[in-house]
Amino acid sequence: MVSNLDRYKKDLDFLIDQGELLFLAIQKECAPQEFDKQVRQHYKDEADEFITKIPSFNDIKVMVQAGLFDSDLDAAGELAKNKFTRAAGASAGVVLERHLAQGGRKPRHQNHEEVTRHF
Repeated sequence: MVSNLDRYKKDLDFLIDQGELLFLAIQKECAPQEFDKQVRQHYKDEADEFITKIPSFNDIKVMVQAGLFDSDLDAAGELAKNKFTRAAGASAGVVLERHLAQGGRKPRHQNHEEVTRHF
C-alpha cells in the first residue's frame, strides 16, 4: 500500500517537472534564438529531441485561461442557481469580455532577448 508521504513525494516530483517545463517554455517564447543556441550547445546531437519535449507557451496559456474562465463560469452558475441573476449575468459577461479581449492581443515580450537560466 502506498503511503500518503509517498503520494506526496510523487506529486511534488511531478509538479517540479511541470514547473521546469513551464520555465523552459517561457524562456523559449521570450528569446527563441538564444534559447535554441544554448540548448544546442548543451545537448548537441540531442537538442532537437529536447526541444520537441517543451510545450508551447501559448498552449499552456490557453489551458490556464480556460481553467480560469471555467471556474468563473461555475461561480456565475452558482449565483444563478441561488437566484442572484444580475450578479450571475455580470460575472458571465466579464468572462466573455476577457475571452473576446484575448483575440486581438499581441505578446508584450516579442523582442525580449534575455535568458536568465543557462544550461
